[in-house]
Amino acid sequence: MPLFMDFHNIDSDAFTEEDMYRAHLRDIAVQNKHGMVYKKYYLNLQQKTAFCVMESPNKEACM
Repeated sequence: MPLFMDFHNIDSDAFTEEDMYRAHLRDIAVQNKHGMVYKKYYLNLQQKTAFCVMESPNKEACM
């Protein structure tokens, strides 16, 4: 399956590493429903950005 990357801008100054981890766990909880696998996430709090790497049959399943 191809790899896809999801990019997020973080709007909150209060967003933490723990918040990102919890969001990742929510994604993992539903990944099988969409036929995909979340591989890794990257968080840059200074730049207020996050990236998620997933393996998916197509772009639509990622959304």
